[in-house]
Amino acid sequence: MIEHVIVATDLSENAGKAAKWAADVCAKTKAESIAAHVIEIGFNSWLKARYDDAVDDEKRAAAIENVAAWYESNAGTRPDQVDLRVNTCFNALTEAAAEYHADLLVMAPTGKSAIAQLVVGSRVQEIASRPPCPLAIVAGGPVSKITVAVDFSQGSEQALKWAYDFANGVGAELRVIHVADLPDLPAFDEDLFGDSFNAFYQEAETALGAMIARILPADHGVVGVVISGHAEDVLAADAQRNNIDAIIVGQTGHDSVIGDILGSVPRSLISRQPCTIIVVPTPPKPDTQTSTDAGAEA
Repeated sequence: MIEHVIVATDLSENAGKAAKWAADVCAKTKAESIAAHVIEIGFNSWLKARYDDAVDDEKRAAAIENVAAWYESNAGTRPDQVDLRVNTCFNALTEAAAEYHADLLVMAPTGKSAIAQLVVGSRVQEIASRPPCPLAIVAGGPVSKITVAVDFSQGSEQALKWAYDFANGVGAELRVIHVADLPDLPAFDEDLFGDSFNAFYQEAETALGAMIARILPADHGVVGVVISGHAEDVLAADAQRNNIDAIIVGQTGHDSVIGDILGSVPRSLISRQPCTIIVVPTPPKPDTQTSTDAGAEA
């Protein structure tokens, strides 16, 4: 299932941990590794022309060798390929993911604080808002225990499918969690909706079991759990309590600007980074206009 893994690197110590994590995944899945280094300069014609004039084939080959040597020093093995390109980080990695048909894009978490990320953003948060393929933000070592969070949406169904294949590929244990975010009623002395909440839990457990049975093979062996609370709090606490190595979530579907305003569970988890976070994008909806036009032409 995992055949091409891109590791985004700025050749920093922090990125070295991501390279080591990716090398472990590639070794277990027999995937090809691509070390991607983006030269971020203003991509207007003036600066691009200066870059083209200044960097000849010899300098470019030396830069590629520097990236390969850095990867080997951190991961213990050389990458199968090195991708060196000039662009913004988001555009360059999106292009690379498409060109290599990437199954996984691996990055290190940002060094900015949660407040700084909220105010000025980060490259990781920008890409996580619109990931070109499943995106892993690495915080920790090899993966042996995985949690996938589902909310019964199309995005979480895709995340569950991907998580099951990934867990099998790397030989990890997989758990499925649905977080029931029930309202607090601090102004009332009695539990006005206790019976309704109990029914809600039972319905959620039934729905979770049905979702797992519908999507995964009959012999899946995956445990489903329903927990109450706010999703980002529950998932972070559960990861620490159960020594979870990776949390997999579906993409919210918002673009980067709307995602910045509204927030999302993936965004909050990336800011907290309780463990490695993997964001699985939702497949694009079919182009109904194109389908209509094609039918008219036929």
